[in-house]
Amino acid sequence: MQVYAYKAVTGEGQMVASEVASDSAQAAREQVARTGLTLVELKRRRGSVRGRGQGESAEVVIEFTRHMHGLLTAGVPLIEVLEDLEQQAEKRSWRMRLQSIRQRVESGSTISEALAAQRGVFSQIYVNLVQAGEESGQLAEVFGRLTGYLEWRRAVSQQVRQALSYPILVFSAMGLLVGLLTFFVFPRLSEVFTALDVTLPLPTRILLAVGHFGARYWPFLVGLVPVGVLFATHLRHLPAVRDAIDRALLRLPVIGRVVHLVTYARFASSLATLLSSGVQLDRGLELAQFAVGNRVVSGAIGRVRDRVQGGETLADALVSTGGFPPLLVRMVRVGETSGDLVGMLQNTNDYFEREVPRVIRKALSAVGPIMVVTLGLMVVWVALAVFMPLMQIGEAVK
Repeated sequence: MQVYAYKAVTGEGQMVASEVASDSAQAAREQVARTGLTLVELKRRRGSVRGRGQGESAEVVIEFTRHMHGLLTAGVPLIEVLEDLEQQAEKRSWRMRLQSIRQRVESGSTISEALAAQRGVFSQIYVNLVQAGEESGQLAEVFGRLTGYLEWRRAVSQQVRQALSYPILVFSAMGLLVGLLTFFVFPRLSEVFTALDVTLPLPTRILLAVGHFGARYWPFLVGLVPVGVLFATHLRHLPAVRDAIDRALLRLPVIGRVVHLVTYARFASSLATLLSSGVQLDRGLELAQFAVGNRVVSGAIGRVRDRVQGGETLADALVSTGGFPPLLVRMVRVGETSGDLVGMLQNTNDYFEREVPRVIRKALSAVGPIMVVTLGLMVVWVALAVFMPLMQIGEAVK
């Protein structure tokens, strides 16, 4: 989506200047004309309004959703809500997006259609929930549920990042230390060992060989890093590779348990939100596929949807498909029997939410000893590589 600067004349003959975000110059002219202005000049500005992850953060979307819920609940008309949010926006790119959303709504589009036009910002499940809220007359309530849903996803992501940050930091620091010793310290020591004609032990020979290789081919190794990153990024977008990665994550001894809990919590939460907003079960299952964040589980949900469309109950479809936690199946069966499927799904989600921090703490307690043993082995290896030749030199001197 591009940004266009324009000059136009109002009905009273006053010249105004502003900006508009649109997909093309023609669409920008139409947007200006719909506001009742007579366009005088239109110029495309450099840059573009980018999507979330390139310009709009998850925090911005959560704040937008929270304000939409609060203002709509207070009875403020939708157009005025969008105008207020547009005036309060601090980032230029976000202000342009809000302007585009408002102009689309003013021209007759629904709010869900206007949100869907902002590519890369609002997810498919977000747009469909808003559409369900429009159709059921519960738009404010849907924005409230979306606020809770997005905040929960943010909290889970933060917990996972915090759990991984310490091990990554420690191993990175140790890797940097070993790299400095291998590529800068040991090559200088090798000259001393050669001059003294010392028979080097295996750990020292390995580190020296790695150091000499790095010193000789470092331009190639440096150039290999961006090439490797690009290649890995390309591989990650291949469906077969993404399936393999997601399947491996589910099978990991410690991390796999966390991935299971987060994935099925997302499934229960998103499906409960969709059903409570008036979305039909088969459509809700279809949309929930996009919320779980794991292609293996997403494929399983798709097979569940096919079975539900074939006449099976949701609980029977979960059992027939396999792979879903017994607790989830039991809660769904109770919900279908009692007529409170949404409540049971929400209870299941609450349980998974409570379990995620506990499992993360348990995972960290398991990672601690592994880190100690790994770092200990690295330290012993480096110490042997350094001190064994020095001991041999000392004996030779004696």
